[in-house]
Amino acid sequence: MVNNSLSIPPLSAYADLINNLEGSITCAQYIVEVNGFHQWPEYKRWCTSVQENYLTECLRPPGFISTDGPETAKVFNELSQNQHIACSVHGVPPPELTWDGDTTSYIASSAERLETIQIRERATDGSWMVQRRLTFTEVVRTDNRVYTCLAKNIASNKTQEYTLTVVPIPDNPSWTTPTLVSTGIALALLFPAALLLLCRRKRAIKLGKMHDDFKYGRPLDDKQGEKKIKRRLSFLPSEIYRIYQNLNALPFPKELQLTPSRLTLNKKHILGRGEFGTVYMGLLDGIIPTAIKTVTDDSDDVKLNALLSEVKVMAFVGSHTNVTQLLGVQLVDLRKGLVYVAVEYCSLGSLKEYLTKHSNELGTSGSFYKFQDYVDRPNFVQPLFLYELLRWCHQVSNAMEFLGSKKIIHGDLAARNVLLDNNFVAKVSDFGLSRQMFNNYKQSVVGSWDTPLPVAWLSIEALRHLRFSIQPDVWAFGVFMWEVFTMGETPYIGINLGPEFVQYLEDGHRLEIPEQATKEIYGLMMKCWTYAPTNRISFQQLSIELLRLYGLEYMKLA
Repeated sequence: MVNNSLSIPPLSAYADLINNLEGSITCAQYIVEVNGFHQWPEYKRWCTSVQENYLTECLRPPGFISTDGPETAKVFNELSQNQHIACSVHGVPPPELTWDGDTTSYIASSAERLETIQIRERATDGSWMVQRRLTFTEVVRTDNRVYTCLAKNIASNKTQEYTLTVVPIPDNPSWTTPTLVSTGIALALLFPAALLLLCRRKRAIKLGKMHDDFKYGRPLDDKQGEKKIKRRLSFLPSEIYRIYQNLNALPFPKELQLTPSRLTLNKKHILGRGEFGTVYMGLLDGIIPTAIKTVTDDSDDVKLNALLSEVKVMAFVGSHTNVTQLLGVQLVDLRKGLVYVAVEYCSLGSLKEYLTKHSNELGTSGSFYKFQDYVDRPNFVQPLFLYELLRWCHQVSNAMEFLGSKKIIHGDLAARNVLLDNNFVAKVSDFGLSRQMFNNYKQSVVGSWDTPLPVAWLSIEALRHLRFSIQPDVWAFGVFMWEVFTMGETPYIGINLGPEFVQYLEDGHRLEIPEQATKEIYGLMMKCWTYAPTNRISFQQLSIELLRLYGLEYMKLA
């Protein structure tokens, strides 16, 4: 039943295999074969009892399900807004869901009013629920028609029709006295609602401008916009300020603009939450695991602008092995206040969490490189030798050197903002300063110490005089190194991080040498914490020194 070829499936395929184990082994084995994989080294022994007819047991033809009231009959009032028809099916493998030719043509001819998106979720029994939703931003009389939904997988093809009845507004209403009185009362009662609609209309105009500025770029002759940004970026050196200013004038690259059909969001799988929104697990083009960032439904425009600013920075930065890659952005719903940002998925999570979890495993295993081509091997123990810690520091230093060459300041470098992919490669993420510049960072630092800030990672000049440049990132890198060599401990435990913390640093106090660090490694940290910014070590020098120390430490084991 299983071809015993020695070929190993690509690592990206294992996510589907492991996820489907929750439903059934037979379905997982089926996915191996239909995708052309011929060996399943980790779980082959679990498939020995599978019968020859497992394909028949696994296949489930598309079945339409009701997720929103009556399945086939809809009644909408003319000129009503944001109505929708939801066509939902389940089956194994995931059914392909589309509208028929007539419906597709009608949607295309009414693109200003009609929007269609697809959502896909997997149930615990291994089956998939796929939903194709058609939204009517405004209902008109011509929408009175039949909409046919087509569902198919290799098990079967099925169709379902949705009949929409539009209730028209009367053409010649009779204005009798009772009608006029009732209308007057209704208008008085509806005045608050009208005011609310006016506010929403005002926000819609604002979101429309935000959409156009992000997608097409903001003209440099927009004096009001320039003054607003300059007021918030006045704490940056002029050369770096010009970079951030010019980012707003750049159109967002077309190749990074994603259509809704390419992005699948799994709202049941939350990777993380933060001040600026939520990160969900998702798929790009149905096969590429991705992390999807979005703002919450009740987020204000400041947080939305902050996320868009971070995206513009990531697009400008481009690709680097040790920087999380921007895969694309879905802009269709930006006029409604929603945006979905697809970034590279790092399956091992943050470096801080990984170090904390494995703090007792330093140097306990040497088997990792023998089996690094396999994922989730039973009883697998990830080794942590000193050279591994140095390698991660070197990778992050490389990333920061790259960002510095682009005149980009990170502003929130810490172990929590460094991610590990499934090959244990460190990647810098979360460009803090690009978000903070839309959150009046100057007021937050100087005006109140109650606002959550990365105080323990900020340099003296950033805390005292609000001076930001590449040098404060070097200071933060020293604190990051301290986190790594303490296996994820929190810096300055027991020290008051209030306003007097600046004086504490100015008096010469620094973090003590970590238990796992050599004097030479700690010496690099101290060079990051030099009082005068211009006397600090550069990221280029750090990369050279860390690579040298990494090589020496690696040779000890060899």
